[in-house]
Amino acid sequence: MNVFFERYPERLEVPMSDGGSLAVHRYAAPSTAAPVVLEVTPYRKECGLGYGWKLAERGYHYCSADVRGFGGSRGGYSGVLSEREIQDYAELIEWIARQPFCSGQVATIGGSYNGASQMLVAARRPKGLVCIAPLYAPVDFYRDWNWRGGIVSFCDWGMTYFRCNQAATLRSGLRFYYSDLLSQRVDNDAYRKRSAEYVLPQIHVPALLGGGWNDYFLRGTIRAFERIPSSRRLVVGPWGHGGNEYMAEILPWLDWWLTGKGKDPVANPRVRLFRSGSNEWIERNNWFNPKRAQWREWSPFAVATDAYMPPNFSGIPLPRNIRAAFPPNSGFAHWPELTTADSAPFAGKTVIDGPPALEAFVDAGPVGDYECHARLSVVQPDGRCTQLTEGRLLASHREFDLARSTTNSDGYPIVPWHTHARAERPDPAGYTRLCLEINPICHCFCPGDRLRLGLSLVRADEQDVPATARIGPRTRVLLPLTTGLEA
Repeated sequence: MNVFFERYPERLEVPMSDGGSLAVHRYAAPSTAAPVVLEVTPYRKECGLGYGWKLAERGYHYCSADVRGFGGSRGGYSGVLSEREIQDYAELIEWIARQPFCSGQVATIGGSYNGASQMLVAARRPKGLVCIAPLYAPVDFYRDWNWRGGIVSFCDWGMTYFRCNQAATLRSGLRFYYSDLLSQRVDNDAYRKRSAEYVLPQIHVPALLGGGWNDYFLRGTIRAFERIPSSRRLVVGPWGHGGNEYMAEILPWLDWWLTGKGKDPVANPRVRLFRSGSNEWIERNNWFNPKRAQWREWSPFAVATDAYMPPNFSGIPLPRNIRAAFPPNSGFAHWPELTTADSAPFAGKTVIDGPPALEAFVDAGPVGDYECHARLSVVQPDGRCTQLTEGRLLASHREFDLARSTTNSDGYPIVPWHTHARAERPDPAGYTRLCLEINPICHCFCPGDRLRLGLSLVRADEQDVPATARIGPRTRVLLPLTTGLEA
């Protein structure tokens, strides 16, 4: 017999208030009346077989539950992160807290989708919930998940429905995800009510936020840490999406909040970051304050520069040395570089620590709309080039709300909050200003390293012929540095 199934977990069926039910696997701790660690997932509860018994051996009951409409959970399915799904989650927490095997304390864990749902349920404050650990999780269903910069980005998630095993969920899920939701290209209530972004201030249990510099949902991890008012810890490592690297953080987190053992994980320092370049872990108490940072401006293009604008990226080779653990249609690090510019070499060790900002000026002439993709990379003296971060923006979605943006001491939107409320055609007779949101980085440049900006434009109107745009010399990159770019 496969080792995973030598000790199969106990199966529970938990009734919901509307007549539905959730199927749960319980990995029993050696003692009764112990704390429970809970994960609720659309990826099937059996995913807990890899670490369920490890948590049980540590003294916790581990429960893994199917979202309704998946696996053994029953009831009508209402789409991704629906009101009913989050209500189920809250009812399940309170049901578990009342059971004889539980001490009355419940912690939730899980990454990606399972992290987004944790934040939504924590805002409801169910009885018994003690702490949460959302890892590499999106907080904005529009901006993080489906329409990065107004550009469709993570559409392959719908394939999850083919693993749900219930025919009704397959049909309704695909219809909802692709027809009802993704056909709407502007932000609206359908996206917002599935977004933890709007309830983060209501979370009052301790939160462990974990992410990776190469993770597509890094933006959500940082934003959750910035906006959750309760005790919280942030860990960002040299990882992509998923993996078990976080168990070294999760276990002491659970021990402290559920049993009081170990060291307070939110006492100074409460932020732990991996700094690439020097390949070291650094610790501090806060994330980043753009108003107190030292900003240095870099102008990549001294004169107006022609930029080839294809009708799509098909057939154009990708650059080498791109670090990303995502499939091509996820939108992360899988686009070619059509126009590049390198900085002068760094004269000494220089740390970029925080979110860079890119203000691009593009004259695309009569092109009705276009995507702007930007990548920042480090180029070492031997020519090796490695991506550090990236951002993107649909030109017609360039409108941003300055009041909701993160600004520096000069009032510039370092992290712009694009409204995505309407489409506005780019200027057909001059330069259009684009302020892109760029993912943060923590990197130490060594002497001789250069910073590379890769900028690619691709048509997003209904024409199928290439065009030529111009990138204006006012285009600039703002960098939060400890020392500046040397001439």
